[in-house]
Amino acid sequence: MKEKLTDKQVLEKIEKYMRLTKMPDTYYYDISIGEITALVHMDDVFAAIARAYDFGRARGYRMHTARSKA
Repeated sequence: MKEKLTDKQVLEKIEKYMRLTKMPDTYYYDISIGEITALVHMDDVFAAIARAYDFGRARGYRMHTARSKA
């Protein structure tokens, strides 16, 4: 069974994902409930909102790019 990640581990994973995704401006967006939950537990609400937006865009961009190649 897959081990459940802590909020801190999810946030680290989000940061790494955004660092590795180089993208232009995009309208595609994707984020899961688990990732939103981890972001909600951050101390700085505004930083959490900004991070959720940037991560969702990066993930949506990668998903769209992968689907376009298929």
